[in-house]
Amino acid sequence: MTRTTFKSYASIEGRLVDRANELISGFRKALRDPGPAVDITIQRLQAAERDTEELTGFRFEDKNILEIGPGQLFRQMIYFTCRNKVIGIDLDILVSSGLHLAAYWQMLRHNGPLRTAKTIGRKVVGFDIRHRREFARRLGVTRISPLKALQMDAANISFDEEAFDAVLSFSVFEHLPDPERVVDEVVRVLRPGGVAYLAVHLYTSHSGSHDPRIFAGMGKRFPPWPHLRPAHTHLVTANAFLNKLRLHEWEDLFGRKMTGAHFQHHKHGGEEERRILTELRNQGELLGFSDEELLTCDLIVIWKKPGRNLDAQYNQLP
Repeated sequence: MTRTTFKSYASIEGRLVDRANELISGFRKALRDPGPAVDITIQRLQAAERDTEELTGFRFEDKNILEIGPGQLFRQMIYFTCRNKVIGIDLDILVSSGLHLAAYWQMLRHNGPLRTAKTIGRKVVGFDIRHRREFARRLGVTRISPLKALQMDAANISFDEEAFDAVLSFSVFEHLPDPERVVDEVVRVLRPGGVAYLAVHLYTSHSGSHDPRIFAGMGKRFPPWPHLRPAHTHLVTANAFLNKLRLHEWEDLFGRKMTGAHFQHHKHGGEEERRILTELRNQGELLGFSDEELLTCDLIVIWKKPGRNLDAQYNQLP
């Protein structure tokens, strides 16, 4: 069967002003102290480990791990590679360290000028190396091991069946044109007894538009759920392809493909957001969406593949 190779995460076209706003937002983030963001990431991943062990008995120690879509900062790979062997795959070309001209030329050709400019800018101002050093300090290691990331389509993973003990993905599935095909690949490359931990950033959340200004800490400048309210959609612009699946559609997809999967709904906001939502509903807005999908930021899927227990194959990473 012939399989289509999907475009890069950053391949979506946008107006010049929107791309300029994205660059400005990225530059502001690069100038910040990476410490708070690293702390948040480590706390989130520690919670992911605890939840996975409680629900499945699986421990992230001496395992072979595949991460789908690690991104240019390699946050999750850095965290897990201290105790495991990790490979990342991404449609974009990723450069884990240094300023390698040949690699950036390839990145420019494949990822596009905006993505390349953002990556080079972070490295020039020293954010990436400060980010990595901060991770090492927080994790109590002297250095971060070299990271291995391959350019590969998650809908057509080239690894053999049952090649990995765990498959991870964080805020990637919402960018996939055919997430069902990728779920099939996750199931295929996962060993019996292995686990999948998949976090999906919901389109129906306040930040679901993926406007980079919201992720840069300017979310309060926008009205609630602007991309879902016709009068405000012009205020935000996505910086990547979004498949716009709803919460119930995600749960149906994962439930069919991963029988017995555990679902968690990570909320954002609190009582104030619920109050605002009630006011909007009284005004006749957002009536086509449930409270749960509007107030949930991330859907977490934790699944243990049925079958025999894992036989340790830590030294046989593909």
